[in-house]
Amino acid sequence: MSSIVNLVNDLPECYQPIYGHAELGINSSRNCNDRLSKIEGIFISLKEKLGRPLRLLDLGCAQGFFTFNLAKHCSVVTGIDFLDKNIALCEALAKENDFSHVKFKEDKIQNVIDNLNYDEYDIVLGFSVFHHICDADGYLSTKEKINKLANLTQIVMLELAVKEEGLYWGRNLPDNPLDIIDDIGYYDILGQYPTHLSDVSRPLLFTSSKYWYVNGDLEKINNWTKFSHEFAGEVHQSSRRYYFSEEKFLKRYAFDCGLSELNKVDFQNEVSSLKKLHSLQLNELETPQLIHYEADSQRGLVLTTKLAGERLSSLLQRSQLVSEFEAVKNILSTLAELESHNLYHNDLRIWNVLHSDNKFRLIDFGAISNKMSDVLWPYNSFLGFIIFINELNMRNNYQLVPARTPMFSPFWAKTPQLAQFLSKVWATPHQNWSYKFFQTELDKIDDEIAVEYNVNISSENLALWMFTTETLINENRTRELSLVLQTQNEMMRKLDLLIAKEQNGGKKTEE
Repeated sequence: MSSIVNLVNDLPECYQPIYGHAELGINSSRNCNDRLSKIEGIFISLKEKLGRPLRLLDLGCAQGFFTFNLAKHCSVVTGIDFLDKNIALCEALAKENDFSHVKFKEDKIQNVIDNLNYDEYDIVLGFSVFHHICDADGYLSTKEKINKLANLTQIVMLELAVKEEGLYWGRNLPDNPLDIIDDIGYYDILGQYPTHLSDVSRPLLFTSSKYWYVNGDLEKINNWTKFSHEFAGEVHQSSRRYYFSEEKFLKRYAFDCGLSELNKVDFQNEVSSLKKLHSLQLNELETPQLIHYEADSQRGLVLTTKLAGERLSSLLQRSQLVSEFEAVKNILSTLAELESHNLYHNDLRIWNVLHSDNKFRLIDFGAISNKMSDVLWPYNSFLGFIIFINELNMRNNYQLVPARTPMFSPFWAKTPQLAQFLSKVWATPHQNWSYKFFQTELDKIDDEIAVEYNVNISSENLALWMFTTETLINENRTRELSLVLQTQNEMMRKLDLLIAKEQNGGKKTEE
C-alpha cells in the first residue's frame, strides 16, 4: 500500500481515480466513471458478437482507470503512456490486483500506431490524447493515424479536444472536431463531458468501419457508402451515409452541414412516410419495418429492416437484360395503389427501383407523400413516369445525370408493348391522366403481342410538352448564367489579389 501511495504522490498530476484506491484519487482532475458507464456496454456487446474476450489497446492510459476497469472483458490489454511515472504506477496496480493479462509500456502513441499490425487488437481507446499529436505532427498526419487505427481494429473510441477550449494546441485542430474522423465509416457522439481545463465539454466518440452502434445495439456492417446510388455524384455533398448489415439498413443524415435544412426535411419525411405506409399495409409496396429513429443537432438516424434486391440502375449499367414491360407493370401497380390512398412518389428514377425474385419494387420511401409532383424537372408525376419508361428502354445508351431530357414526345419506347401503351397515353388529354388509368390501359396490352399504333398526341398534351420543355430550357439558361457569374467573380478575385500584390511591392499576398 505504501508503495502505491508513494507512486501516486510522485505523479505530476493525479488525472484519473486510482483503481482499487478510491481514497487516493478523491481529488483527481477528471471524473471518469461517467464515461466508463457509457462505454462498458459497447465492450460487452462486442464480446458477445465475437464470442470471446476482447483485446484492448489504451493509448494515453494515464493512471490506468479505463485500462483496469475494462480488463475484466478482455484477454489481452495494453496500456501506453509517454510518462514513466504513470507507467510505474500502472505496473504496480497490475501486480497488486494480479492482472497478468494487463501490460503497460512507456512509449509515444505515434510509434505504437506506426508498428501496429492488422487484427492485433479489437478496441482502441484514445481519450484526450490526439490533440497533443495534432499539435506535434499536424492535423493531416494525426487524421491518417486515426484512420489507420480504424482500418486495423474493430472499434476506436475517442475523446477529442475542441478548438473552443482556447488552449495552445487548438491552433492545429479543425473547426469541427468531427472532421478528423470523417473518413471512418460510422461515427457518433456518445456524450459531451467536462474537463478541468475549461468550461467547454469534449465529445466522446464511437468510431468504426466495421460496426454501427445505435440505440444501445452493436451491428456488423457488411458495406457502407456515401452515395445513394451510382449516379448520385455529389448531389448530397457527402452529407448522407448508407449502411447495410445482414438484415438491417441504416441511413444517416448530417445536420451540421450546408445541406442541413434539406436533410432535416428529408429525415422527417422518411420517418413520417414509413410510419404511414406501415399502417396502410399495402399489397403492392413492400415497406421495410421502421426499427428505430433518432435525431439531435448533429445528425438524424433511420434504422429499418433491409429489403432484398439490386437496384435497377445497377442492372442497366451492366447491360443486364431485364423485362422492361414487367418492370413498368410492377411499378405502375404500386403507383396506382399509392394513388388510391392519395399518395404519390415524387422521385421515380431507375435507381429507386429494386429487382428481386423476378419482381420490381419501388423504394425511397421518404419521396412518398400526398403531393402530386416530381421533386425535380419535369415537376409532374405523370410526365416523370413517362420519362422513367424511356430511361428504362434507353438502358445504358445515354447520360442519366445531371438532368433529365425531354424525351417523352420525340422518342418512343423500344419495347413494342410500351410504345403502344405510350401512344394511348399521349392520345388522351393529360387532364384525364391517373395511375389507375395508366394501369387499365397497360393491362389491355398483351405482354407478348403488340399491334400497330399511331402517334397521335392530343393538343392539350402538346401544349404540356412545350411548356415543360420551355421550363427546362429556362432552367439551363439560369444555370449557365450562374456559372458565368461564378467565373467572373473568381477572375475579379484573382485580379484584386494581383493588384494588391503590386501595391505591396511584389510581396506575396495571402489568399
